Amino acid sequence: MRKRRAHHPNAVHHRPVSLRHYIRYAALSWSRKAVHYWPDHARVRSLAKQRYYFVPLQYDGDAQITHHSRFGVNTRFLSELLQSFASHAPADTQLVIRQHPWSRGEQGHRAFIRGLALQLKIAHRLVFLVEGHTPTLVRNALGVVLINSTVGLQALEHMRPLKVLGQAVYERPDICFQGSLDAFWALLPAPDPAEVNAFLLQLRNLTQLPCNVYGARKEPLYWHLSDDSGGSR
Repeated sequence: MRKRRAHHPNAVHHRPVSLRHYIRYAALSWSRKAVHYWPDHARVRSLAKQRYYFVPLQYDGDAQITHHSRFGVNTRFLSELLQSFASHAPADTQLVIRQHPWSRGEQGHRAFIRGLALQLKIAHRLVFLVEGHTPTLVRNALGVVLINSTVGLQALEHMRPLKVLGQAVYERPDICFQGSLDAFWALLPAPDPAEVNAFLLQLRNLTQLPCNVYGARKEPLYWHLSDDSGGSR
């Protein structure tokens, strides 16, 4: 360790290294989870009868934003997203945005989203979630919009229209919408089932192992295209 530090004396870790920071982070994260868990899950159930688009946010500082997208930060993505939704999405639809789970212990984006939605006069059409069952949110959505997330793979498994605004391995013709975000809201082209199945099988067979870092020791692993009960964040 000392030798590595000597070779890189000016290196700065991309995350805080203070123990106090992580104690505060954990306290805020678990308290917010407790506060939002039941109300947000109830909201997810009520959304089953609504017409909505689902947007899972990335974690701030994630390489998917900083290195593999043109946004750099979530707020730029959110600005483009909300302005496009306000101008081009059908009037009877809602936008459901869910905070990344790792952001619970941090400032998050609720205030930013609320302020911009009020300016655009779409606050009544916007739902912000801290909690929420991902497969259910994906399955009942008209379409999914994201930067780059494993939620995109769930969208493909459920054959939901998908618009990717970052650089993702699954961002390819016949699987994801290749037009503009403005056009996506109304067109909502479904992915080609044959192309999706071929891609997911290739991804699993060549690059993946069936495991769950966060799962319980005896938790079953869902590894089939037809299964709707599993999924990662």
